[in-house]
Amino acid sequence: MKKLIALSASALALTVASPALAAEAQAVQTVELAPSGAKLDLARGAVDILWPEGNAEYVVDYLVGPYADKMLYTPIPQLAEEYGVVESAKAIFLSMKALDGEMGLGLDGIDDMTPEQIEATAGMFIAMLGDKSVASMIGEKDEHFDERISILRDVLDKELPPVAAAFDAPFREGMARVFARQYSESELVELAAFAATPTGKKFAHNYMLMGFQPEYYLGMFEGLPAALPAMMPLAETLEARMAHLPPMFPEPTPYCEDLSEEELAGEDVECIADEAAEEHDHD
Repeated sequence: MKKLIALSASALALTVASPALAAEAQAVQTVELAPSGAKLDLARGAVDILWPEGNAEYVVDYLVGPYADKMLYTPIPQLAEEYGVVESAKAIFLSMKALDGEMGLGLDGIDDMTPEQIEATAGMFIAMLGDKSVASMIGEKDEHFDERISILRDVLDKELPPVAAAFDAPFREGMARVFARQYSESELVELAAFAATPTGKKFAHNYMLMGFQPEYYLGMFEGLPAALPAMMPLAETLEARMAHLPPMFPEPTPYCEDLSEEELAGEDVECIADEAAEEHDHD
């Protein structure tokens, strides 16, 4: 069976730099290019842990059904509380304030506001909505909104299942081939065994929908105030390290007719003359 000994140079470097990291690299350095048919069969079984058969239809049904209902018809203040909109507004404000300090964005008045004022302002706007939902607000402008949603759902219920089914099988097969390359036979057996347990089935059923849960949004936004400013020195370091390299996507030479007289009068101006432009277009 052909195998590719990948990351060999990296593993050697890690051995010198850190024995602990090198030991980790040794565990993942062997990748199979052509897994056997038997191993692919094991991988297909293990795929159930992340994408059970029919999962595409399940995800679509959830998004156009319960999730859409929740987003459309739940009172906005209730949604705001569940998804931590006030806390998110505070986190975004703190992020912008930190970035303004790092980059000098010139955001008028941002330094004069406190996180508590942002929370109070966001809470006030949400409270003003009362029991309004997204659907009721749209319905105020479009009296046929409920009928449009009904038609949309009827069409999706009938037309989406075959689309999801067509996507499902090739996706699962591609995932199986990735699994077969990245995991050993014993690891695939362990994955399949876990997938067959009640906990494994529950994990597979809910994993792909994690990103739509309120806690996911809260966790993402709570990390913004610290993460965004910390990235600025990284960007500056990369820019400095790559300063000697030419642009990855250099600006195209402009046509002379597109430049102003002042631009054409400048020194070392390069542009494509009209005749050359016509010849370029013909080519």
